[in-house]
Amino acid sequence: MPWGLFLGVVEAPERAWLGELLASPAIRSKYSALHEPAGGSYAVGSLACSLGWDPKLMELSDVTLFSCALGTAIAGRSLEELNVTLLGDPFPFDSDDPCAQAAHLFHEIVVQRNEAILARKDSDYTAAIVDELKAAASDHRASLTKRTKALAGELAGAKFAGEDVVDHLDRILTDPKALMIANVPTYKCLEISERILTADLRWVPCGELEVGDQIVAFDEETPDVAHGRRNSKIATITRSDRRTAPCVRVTLANGDSVVCTTNHPWLVDPYEYTASNRQYVTSEGTGGERPRPLVGMFALRAYDMWEPARSFDAGWLSGMYDGEGHLSMQPGKKSSFSLTVSRKSGPVLDECERILKEHGFVVSHSAGGGTNGDVHQLSITNVAETTRALGLFRPIRLLGQYRPPKGFRIIEKVQIVSVEPVGLREIQSITTDSGTYIGEGYAMHNSGFEQQFDTGGRIDWTEPDYKIFDPQQGVTDLLAQAADAECLVVSIQMAPIGKPAGPPVYARGSGAAGHHTYYVTNRPDELLDAVGGVKVTPKRTQAVRSEPRWPVLEPDDPLRRKADVRLAMLDPGEANYLKQRFAHRFLTDAAAGSAAVLVDGKIACAFGVDLSPVFRPHSPRAPKLAILQWSFAPPRDDDGRLTLLGAMLAMQRPTLQAMASPKTMMAVDLAEGITTVMFTSKHEVKGYRGLMELARRDVHPEHGFKLIYRGDLGDDGIADTYRRWWDRDERWKQQRAKNTRKTGTD
Repeated sequence: MPWGLFLGVVEAPERAWLGELLASPAIRSKYSALHEPAGGSYAVGSLACSLGWDPKLMELSDVTLFSCALGTAIAGRSLEELNVTLLGDPFPFDSDDPCAQAAHLFHEIVVQRNEAILARKDSDYTAAIVDELKAAASDHRASLTKRTKALAGELAGAKFAGEDVVDHLDRILTDPKALMIANVPTYKCLEISERILTADLRWVPCGELEVGDQIVAFDEETPDVAHGRRNSKIATITRSDRRTAPCVRVTLANGDSVVCTTNHPWLVDPYEYTASNRQYVTSEGTGGERPRPLVGMFALRAYDMWEPARSFDAGWLSGMYDGEGHLSMQPGKKSSFSLTVSRKSGPVLDECERILKEHGFVVSHSAGGGTNGDVHQLSITNVAETTRALGLFRPIRLLGQYRPPKGFRIIEKVQIVSVEPVGLREIQSITTDSGTYIGEGYAMHNSGFEQQFDTGGRIDWTEPDYKIFDPQQGVTDLLAQAADAECLVVSIQMAPIGKPAGPPVYARGSGAAGHHTYYVTNRPDELLDAVGGVKVTPKRTQAVRSEPRWPVLEPDDPLRRKADVRLAMLDPGEANYLKQRFAHRFLTDAAAGSAAVLVDGKIACAFGVDLSPVFRPHSPRAPKLAILQWSFAPPRDDDGRLTLLGAMLAMQRPTLQAMASPKTMMAVDLAEGITTVMFTSKHEVKGYRGLMELARRDVHPEHGFKLIYRGDLGDDGIADTYRRWWDRDERWKQQRAKNTRKTGTD
């Protein structure tokens, strides 16, 4: 689990080109000191060492907690100098070895990151991750120590400094032996004039917001498993910086438009009338890992826009609310959120009603009971309208009481009709502790900064001084800074096609629509001579993803033992879509044969089987086995293990016959069984007990164990297999509940 911290940012095509550059005799004869700013996990330094560069002449730098901790350990210095705190206290390092200290910190980052998620998302899955991280802490830390020591060994003698790329370059401008290779970051956000809803219910241009300002936000992910709904909340801005970036204008069907960066994430729904598949999709849509473009999606409008009313009537009504008004916000009740003024029937109450209706509010008028029968109540009961009234009339007393209500309600879904480039614009890159905000009335994800290491303030440290790097103008400024330098500077840049910061020496089609990944340099002629000309790598083929033809089972949808169960063949796009949705990680393309299990018309799980190995076993004596390549399922509120249903169905010959093509039907008849491979931190997968035999267990350097399971093929039909799974799963849940009662834990 924590090994993902070491995932590098240098992708394979760039790594191959950098290898050619670093191995070039012309470069090696002229430059001996390698500099890697914005180093991440220092993949460039590691690559250079493998090609014979002397690590004692290398200088590394970065400004993130992970990279600074790793760099400090590589340099052989104690991490005590970073002044790290855990929950407000000095970090409890229990070793003097810098690599062991780094491993301890890395493990705790992952623990606290998940604890932060758990604090706002009550999830059995996340709780299980935290439990496993803590239970296997010594194993995880040992593995992380091993990884850190290996990298420190490769880069033994390298120097490290916590500084930004501009300061690093400034130090080496006059060094004729220095080669700098920078992998600079990119950012995403709104154009500076677009407005964000603040906690005091003002719509403020994002360019005016500062660190510490509070805003109205919502849960980044669905926190309430039992009900499947996000909650509104107050969030704090933790970072706010101005820069320039390529932008687009996103236009909606109601005439609204928002200017944002090409990779700004919106919370959208592909369907107009359901809320079953809300997801974050960037302005560039399918450019990255998104299954669909933004155009055609439905944006979630949570609030109307307003400006504080300045009229005499508005001021008078504000005073009425402060004097005789009431804001109802009963905890735990989504429906109990209303703004009321109470008065005896007469001209004063009539005036209140007139002003409200002139501002477009729908009000309810009710009389009190008993001794209060002559007191009438004038109420606004809609959540969005109550919020608008508070922001519009701004009664000081009631504004001070405001807290977002339980649940996250929207006014409407509005279809996005176009995304058009508008060129370079000033943007405000904003990070919040919730990861979200309301921009121009719509639900959005924030720009993010070091999100992988966001522990919600649980881990803190003394950051080095730096300025956020502007991904567009910043590379141009770097090249200008190095124009007359004696050092050679090479920087990566993702830029609009044909518009890199300087003459490119390398280009590749990127995942972002309308953009390429480039390497640019302050001396292109020298570098082109060294590597033999401009290198162009063809654009990577993105796995096609398309929404399935059937709805997906919701976490709280009931399952019946006598349900209608059917097998539905998936095309590759549908299979890739479901794997991305269920697994939330990078996966291979669709299997040779992929199927969904429909339970009462909804997708309960999906799996993929490859029959071709039956014809081509790895040796003449090897058994002829089909391969279960993957099996995934949506989460269940009742912790039902639907993934096992996919495995159990794949083990039945009738299932394979239904999935087989005419060319592979013979393979079903010849198959002697089925096998699957799993990578896990556990020495076995308990769910497979009695289902498949553990044929082989190997220690894996990253995942813990590589497990190979094999099983025989049965002859049960789909309905019978489903009922066997149902009975098996019910027994498992009963035993789990029994164990929970005994131990008093969940």
